[in-house]
Amino acid sequence: GTAGVALAGLLGTVRAQGRSLDDFPNHKIVVVGAGSAGLGVLSMAVQAVVRMTGNADTAAQNFFLLDKDVQFCTSFLAFFILFVQSFYVLLDM
Repeated sequence: GTAGVALAGLLGTVRAQGRSLDDFPNHKIVVVGAGSAGLGVLSMAVQAVVRMTGNADTAAQNFFLLDKDVQFCTSFLAFFILFVQSFYVLLDM
């Protein structure tokens, strides 16, 4: 839901600039909020870049996460947070 709509908005922004969707992996993206929605958006956008480029390093360099305490981190840390959150969700089931 949220991640899909956000990704569509990001891709639409590239097209609105008159650029090819192939240019999307070159954009720097900052996701504000390290909650489940922010991490979902980050995860889906990174997956899109990996599918477009075949290179996870490119995706890792262009995505950043800003949490509520205004701490800036790379997507590697975000994926670790996502993994930990997923683990606790599975334990809660």
